[in-house]
Formats: sequence, C-alpha cells, structure tokens
Amino acid sequence: MKNSLIAQIETQTGKTLTRLERLEGNSVVLRYEHNHSYICDEAGNLLSLYVREEEGLSNLLFPAEVCTSLQYLTLSENKNLNQINFEGPLPNLRYANLSECALTVITIPGGCFSLRKLYLNKNKLSKVHFEEGCPALELFDASQNQLETLELLPGFDKLAYLFLVDNKLRTLQFPKILPSLETLHLRGNQLTNFSEDILTSSPVLQSLFLGENPLPDAMRGTLDTINNGKSTLFLERYFKDLEKGGTPDNECKVLLIGNGNVGKSCLVHRLVNNKFLEKWESTHAISLSQYQLNEYLLNLWDFAGQDIYHATHRLFMQSEAIYLALWDCETEEKLYTPYHPTAKKGNTPTTNCLIGLTMPGSSVKAAPLLYYRPKGGNTAKKTCP
Repeated sequence: MKNSLIAQIETQTGKTLTRLERLEGNSVVLRYEHNHSYICDEAGNLLSLYVREEEGLSNLLFPAEVCTSLQYLTLSENKNLNQINFEGPLPNLRYANLSECALTVITIPGGCFSLRKLYLNKNKLSKVHFEEGCPALELFDASQNQLETLELLPGFDKLAYLFLVDNKLRTLQFPKILPSLETLHLRGNQLTNFSEDILTSSPVLQSLFLGENPLPDAMRGTLDTINNGKSTLFLERYFKDLEKGGTPDNECKVLLIGNGNVGKSCLVHRLVNNKFLEKWESTHAISLSQYQLNEYLLNLWDFAGQDIYHATHRLFMQSEAIYLALWDCETEEKLYTPYHPTAKKGNTPTTNCLIGLTMPGSSVKAAPLLYYRPKGGNTAKKTCP
C-alpha cells in the first residue's frame, strides 16, 4: 500500500510514480535516480523521493511517519509548487533540493541532525525559518529569492558554504560562532552595513562577496570591484582603521577632457560659481578647482584641449577618478576624443560620462543637451533635456 505522500503526488500530477529497488550498501542510488520515482525500505518506509519538472504539483504535506525515514528529497523545477509542510522532524534527511519552485515561505523543522546540503535557490521565498540549528549542514543555498532578513540559530557548526545572492537582504542574524564557514556570498542585496561581528564569528572565512549592495561609500567603491571573493582582507583593514579613529575620504577626482573650445572651463565655472562665462580664455595646461557636492568634495581638473597638451594628460590620469569627456556636436566628426576607449592610439582610461554640446535649432542630435555654446559666440548657455 502506497503512503499518503506518494498518493498526493500522483493525484496532483496524474502520473504514477515508479518504486525502485534499493541496492544495499550504495546510498548514492538513493539520491540520484530517475524522475517520478521513489525508494522504500523492506518495511515500506520512504527513503528517497525524486520528482522534477511537474507543473501539476502545487502543495505537499509530509506526514510525520514519512519525515522520520526520509533520507533524500529532490523536488526541484516544479514551477507551481508553492507550499511544502513537514509534520515532524527530519532526523535522517541528508540532502534536500527544493530549488526553482514557487515557494514563498518554508519552515525547516527541528531535529534535522543529518542534513548536509539544502538548496532553496530560485524560489519566491520571503521567509526561511529554522526551528533550530542543523549541526551537520555544510551547504545552504537560498540565492535568487526575496528574503529581507535571515536568522541562523546556534547549531550550524559545520556550515561551510552559504549562498544568499540576489535577494533583498537588509539584516542578517548569525550565531556568535560559525567555526566552519569558508564562503559567504551576499552579492546583489540591500545591505546598508556589514557588521564586523560576522568576520569575528567566522574564523576560517576565505571567500566573501559583498558587491552590488548599498553599503557606505568607503566600503562599496572597493567591494564592487572585488570579484574573487577576497573582501575579507579589505574589511579587516577597514575595521582596524576605524578603530584607530580613521574617517572616510570624501574627496573625489574629476577630470574634464576634450578638444579645445568645447566648453570644459565654462562647465567648471557654471558648477563652481553658478553662472556662465560671457567671455573666456583658453586653458593652458591644467586648471584646478573645487566643488562641494553635498558631503563630497570634487577636485575638478580642467585639461587644456589643444593638441600640444595631449601627450602630458596621461601623467595625471588614474583609474580611481571620474572622467567627463566633452565634445562639440557641431564640429566633432566622431563622438569620441583621443581618450575614449574606442580610440586607436595611446593608453585610454574608461570614460564615465559623455557630455554633448550643440546650439539651438541644430540638426545634430545629442542627448542629453546639458550645456551649449552658440557657434561663433561667446556665451555658454544651458538647455533642459
């Protein structure tokens, strides 16, 4: 006689599941088997369940007697499976793959003493609740969900790999010690801060990914460029500097580049003095100015655009800077300067912003039109996009 769980699945899917024979001494067979199959022991206790890619599957209730014996569970890629409930502890469960379903909430019952790998990625989860720790869990993946918070209770001593990529996480609650945690992947969340306690509670942490989070600027600028998971060294130095009384550096270098007479100096004057120049003189070499933008101080480097100065510009350029490349839409034949990445000669830094300048009524289109200087005139003006 089939147990109630198998009957539930067959009723919802309209398919008959195949009971496979267990090969003694080979636990791998319990885990990797054919779709729409299950394995029981001699007494009829369910050991393994494997059902994937079934659109008819929507909700499942695991009776207490099933929870007691179950060892391997695969229910991945069931696009309409939105609810799974366990009526009892899962003391023998070793592996659970519930990825790529439609789950919104799930509770992992207490008593999961044997669970080693848990996959909940690519669902619609807003809440994952552990009733207690999972002392044997080594890998937990809940990436690509809608989690805003996650709490891990004490008792995750063997957790080595934790993947929480592309959620909406704002807070994390970890136990005081995660002695085995080696990899923590938090890219693409909504974390506005990262606690030093997570580092101190993870003594063997090797790979930490924190990019694409709205962290403080002093953190984010560096962490967004670290793609190899080596954020721990940077954060350790960062927190040590804070202990010494260090303050964030809110100064930023801004380089204005472009050919002569395209309006670089007029743009600087407009920012610094809030007005346009009626007359101007060509810049020679470099002109330096400062502009306060909220809590940031922008150091503006206005480079002369004449060809004779181009060779010296690279001496002042660096990767950690903002580049504003300006051009005259009426006179420039190409929409790049010698500094643009598509130029064929020289070392070319990445351009962060392009500003096109043109005159009213021109047939040349540039978007957005931020500033322009009438052709042949001495007045720099502004238009709204």
